Amino acid sequence: AGADVVNVMTRSDTPVFDGRLLEPGQHVNAAGGNALDRREVDLETVRRARVVVDSREVARGECGDLLPAIEQGLLYWEQVPDLGEVLIGQRPGRTSDADITLFESHGMALQDIYTGRHVLEVARAQNIGVDLPIGG
Repeated sequence: AGADVVNVMTRSDTPVFDGRLLEPGQHVNAAGGNALDRREVDLETVRRARVVVDSREVARGECGDLLPAIEQGLLYWEQVPDLGEVLIGQRPGRTSDADITLFESHGMALQDIYTGRHVLEVARAQNIGVDLPIGG
């Protein structure tokens, strides 16, 4: 309670997060349920949240968290925007401060590259870290 962001990253096949605990305005990152038989967040989390995925195409084959809501007709793939669609303004993400949002991440190389670049820039700016030789 009281957190702005909830991060969940497990290999669980049963939900570890209870959507009844969500408060208005909270955001959930779920990044471990990358197989149809995995469940990190429960149906209540999906039901209450505005869901965004990194890729609908990938999520259809890997997102166990969304599968129960899809099977029960509580969520339709057409309703679920890709992150890119939200970022360029084609589809809405959060529409009010009270919205609960859920980002289902299944991994995109672009995210890894961007994160790595950012970490490298911060490390260089703070003069921390060690350069490691790559190659022979």
